[in-house]
Amino acid sequence: MGVRWILRLDQGAGMPGQKDFDALCSAVEPLKIAERQPWRVQNASLRQGQIETPLGLQDATGPAVELQCITMGEHQETAYFLQKESLRVMETGHAMMDMLSKVMPYKVRSTMQFEGWSYCLGDFSVCVGRATLKPKQEFRGFVAEVHYHPLDDITMGSALLKEMVDILWGPGSGLRGSVRPVTADFSEWGLGDMYSMQHLAVHYHALSTALL
Repeated sequence: MGVRWILRLDQGAGMPGQKDFDALCSAVEPLKIAERQPWRVQNASLRQGQIETPLGLQDATGPAVELQCITMGEHQETAYFLQKESLRVMETGHAMMDMLSKVMPYKVRSTMQFEGWSYCLGDFSVCVGRATLKPKQEFRGFVAEVHYHPLDDITMGSALLKEMVDILWGPGSGLRGSVRPVTADFSEWGLGDMYSMQHLAVHYHALSTALL
């Protein structure tokens, strides 16, 4: 699996533009060992909608429960549902997703989409992309993911991830602004110190929240 950092470009009061995205990518390009690949992560916010009844479509009843559905480019066959009320992370495949869509009265309210490029740097990989809030296509900033593959331990991996981030975008890199790690309280979600796909889903939920 490997441990990861999720980051956002912070320019204070300024609005980042294409030059800033190019600068993020340019710092990674010289270190790549293969051609870059498209990268995408989506975080859909779901709310209760309507259900079929013998009397036709009716509003869903019962307590309101919000769900976050997170899908990732390299794992399109799997989705991760985050239930904020119970602080649960559920992993499911497409078959289960199809079934849930029929029995659970949830509709997509909005989607935070992260889209850009993925770079292989040997033991590290780096993704750089734009964040867009749909359906209104609102630009929400530039983001990055730094992944160290050989190590799952969050504490042990943090120093290596910080070192790589400093090499890429630290002082002297010419980047306008700074990249800042987005933190997530994994223990609140019942997750331990070994990074997993569930950790990654929680991490992207935290990033989506920070960009709203």
